[in-house]
Amino acid sequence: MIKIFLTVFSIMLMASCDAQPMAGGSASGPNSSREKTLPVIVVSGSKININGTEVWLGDTLIAWKRTLGGAPVCYDAGMIVTCVWHSNGLSLGTDHADKTRVKFMNIHLAMEPRELGERARSWPKSPFHGTLELDGYPIYADTEFRDLRRKVAPARELRCGGRDCGNPSAAFSEGANIYMSLAGRSENSRILHFSISCSSTESCTNLMPRKEKR
Repeated sequence: MIKIFLTVFSIMLMASCDAQPMAGGSASGPNSSREKTLPVIVVSGSKININGTEVWLGDTLIAWKRTLGGAPVCYDAGMIVTCVWHSNGLSLGTDHADKTRVKFMNIHLAMEPRELGERARSWPKSPFHGTLELDGYPIYADTEFRDLRRKVAPARELRCGGRDCGNPSAAFSEGANIYMSLAGRSENSRILHFSISCSSTESCTNLMPRKEKR
């Protein structure tokens, strides 16, 4: 199944790339001319690359923290452990089966207005200041979902969730999906949160190349 997804995705991505302007032209939209800032998180196909280093859902928190750098704060809530980069709107989490391995990654592109009551301690204190790309297209706090939906390969099956478009989802790989939350319930709403999550720790580790499993 995963091979079929990757094959279809690669074909659609090449077709999409062929449709882009040649060197010397300029892509349209507010995101095209922005300078990349660290960390640069690139999601392409079923791979995640951070600052030039490939990382894997299912790998250890230690390995991810080594790649991301900085000084995250980790919280053990009993069932899961969440490590948060408070100054950069990024968090990693585990599940109860293995609290040493990464099951999900959350990126907070913008901070929602504070709701009634206190947020959990594991909620980042600042938005993401780095660069996030999905299949070659940058996503920022002012990126509208409809623009991203037009650009990613159809193999992603990027779609709105439920009756409205507040919580879109897309395919990442076998056993893992991409989830987003928007500032509103229409396609022209801004993307607030971007996450990738496996259905379980086991499904995460199964995504890893054999040589990477440890």
